[in-house]
Amino acid sequence: GVSKFSFEEYLHCFRHIQVNPLHSVSLRYGNVYGPRQDSKGEAGVIAIFTDKFMANQQPIINGDGRNTRDFVYVDDVVQANWLALRKKTNHFVFNIGTSKETSINDIFKKLKKLTNSKLKSKHGPAKAGEERRGSLDCTRAKRELGWRAKVDLDEGLDLTVQWFRETQ
Repeated sequence: GVSKFSFEEYLHCFRHIQVNPLHSVSLRYGNVYGPRQDSKGEAGVIAIFTDKFMANQQPIINGDGRNTRDFVYVDDVVQANWLALRKKTNHFVFNIGTSKETSINDIFKKLKKLTNSKLKSKHGPAKAGEERRGSLDCTRAKRELGWRAKVDLDEGLDLTVQWFRETQ
């Protein structure tokens, strides 16, 4: 987070240089998910859990699973990028998410149901330094870009699971 913030500050400085100012925009994404997300390595929890459920392997929930995130579907993020590139605005930082918190436990339950899995939840140790809660205020993106997330979580999860089924 610090490196991203530092870069935004550099852009802010360049934006205010009087000779040839650099116009820029920064989008701060929630937890992006959807089809084609790689489930290996540092992938998002939705891709990891979906891949595990589809292979009948045990997903591990870090900690108690009550940590929340703002999950935003990839098509909504693409639309936000498109609008941000085309819009002239005085603001250059926009949050892109749903402004809704969803726990990792809830993600587990929803994906378990969508994949018809019989696996029970299993918890591992919490990751050090992991945020407890995550939700973005996307008011500025709605007001200035005319953007809002259109794909709700249940629909996005269904589309994601469908893609995993078709490609495995």
